Amino acid sequence: MLASDVVWNNVNWDALAGSEAPLKSADAYYSVEDRFIGLNVSTSKLVIGLDQSSVDLPAFLSGDFGLGGRARVYQTTQELTPELLKSIEQTPGVAYTAPVYIAASTGTELTLLDEFIVNLKAGASAQEFFSSLPEVASYRPLEGTTDQFVGRFASSTGRKALDRANLLQDNPQVEWVAPNFYQNWQRYYTPNDPRFGNLWHLNNTGQSGGLVDADVDMP
Repeated sequence: MLASDVVWNNVNWDALAGSEAPLKSADAYYSVEDRFIGLNVSTSKLVIGLDQSSVDLPAFLSGDFGLGGRARVYQTTQELTPELLKSIEQTPGVAYTAPVYIAASTGTELTLLDEFIVNLKAGASAQEFFSSLPEVASYRPLEGTTDQFVGRFASSTGRKALDRANLLQDNPQVEWVAPNFYQNWQRYYTPNDPRFGNLWHLNNTGQSGGLVDADVDMP
């Protein structure tokens, strides 16, 4: 059974009413250049949004990685169920929970809060486009572009935000739209480039008399 078959009784986990998944073997999806990317719900991790700095979470939860200071991904040793989510959300200081997705093709972990990225068609007005979407609270230009914008849904997080972003693909003013995922990038190996040692800005071990670790921490 897929996680999407579960009735979570939670707006951040259940599919948006009226949305249809084109991939029957995945819990959810998003599209890239007319290709559907399947997503499965993690059974061992979840997003927890906190509305205060110090929260006494249950012992079966351990912090994994942060989401820009807005929320955090936690690992759980207990099975994710609607009852477990409800008990977590009743913890003082917890604002909401949301799913962690795993890309079916790569195994990459992705989380979505409430943002999407949209590329408008030539001649489309950003002001007119966003003002026609009452479900969007705000938007900003994507730095370095003139026709791409980051929008934030007013009251949609997790699965609900994912489905709303997918529905925008049918808007006649949209060239493409994608959820603004957070991704948990993992370091798998050090490049085998024979000249990698010369690239001190990627990994500075003091070569050529440089300052150790004055780099971007790539490997």
